[in-house]
Amino acid sequence: MPSTEEAPPSDPEENEKPVLEVLIYQDRYEVAERKSNSVLAVVEKSADGRHDREGLREFLGKVKKRFPDVNNITLLCEDDTDYELMIYTMDAVRYRIEVINGVPIKKELFPEIGIGNAPPDTRLGGDL
Repeated sequence: MPSTEEAPPSDPEENEKPVLEVLIYQDRYEVAERKSNSVLAVVEKSADGRHDREGLREFLGKVKKRFPDVNNITLLCEDDTDYELMIYTMDAVRYRIEVINGVPIKKELFPEIGIGNAPPDTRLGGDL
């Protein structure tokens, strides 16, 4: 009988790749790595009170340079996350614009996007 447990990848490079998540909370984004259960970055709302998609893109651009073969990312949303915010966030993790020789070019970040539920926001007492 086949095992119900998922076998670890046989390629050692697969074990080194991060499993990225972007948690969408009411006041910020959190970029996390699932395997190590660690928060890599917190991107607070911008001065205009909106989620800072450009700050998120900038951070994810750095991650992409370090791990160019990683294409997967998961968005974890609170139950009351605005649909429009989720769509804008999907665009932010999917690509960024780089200006090369004065020409804007769309560069791929993490095009394979999964969606799930965010854990309660303990920073704001979300587990009450």
